[in-house]
Amino acid sequence: KVKVIQISDSDKIIFDETKVDLESDNTVSKINLNTKVSDIKSTFTYNKDKYNVEIKNNKNQVLANDKFVGTGTSINLVSKETNDVLQSYYLIVYGDITGDGIVDSMDMYNTIQHILQNEKLNNEFLKAADTNSDLKIDSMDMYNIIQMILKK
Repeated sequence: KVKVIQISDSDKIIFDETKVDLESDNTVSKINLNTKVSDIKSTFTYNKDKYNVEIKNNKNQVLANDKFVGTGTSINLVSKETNDVLQSYYLIVYGDITGDGIVDSMDMYNTIQHILQNEKLNNEFLKAADTNSDLKIDSMDMYNIIQMILKK
């Protein structure tokens, strides 16, 4: 059973594209490491009279304002009237392939596994591994992840 709900353009989440990049596939990039939920909330506006916004990590857990966001974090526009999710966006944090908001050896491991074709990255996680935005995952992306790890 599919429920179709129309919302007007004025009721949608509006991102400040001087702060983030909004992609056509409902992904949001240009998110820095150590970005908190409260920081993300400052990048968009929405009709607060009609809607709530839920921000959930990639394990579908609601995040408090002081928590860090990672790849796969969703921003969901929720109707106050019906509690339906009407619009969703997914964050991309370059280098954060695991979605925990940290760039570490597990992100490197997942990138290597993808390159070796042992595991396949998909959607926003694939985009997060493409650290130089050249539309392929290779040794340059691994190099960039190593540099991110060393800068901690």
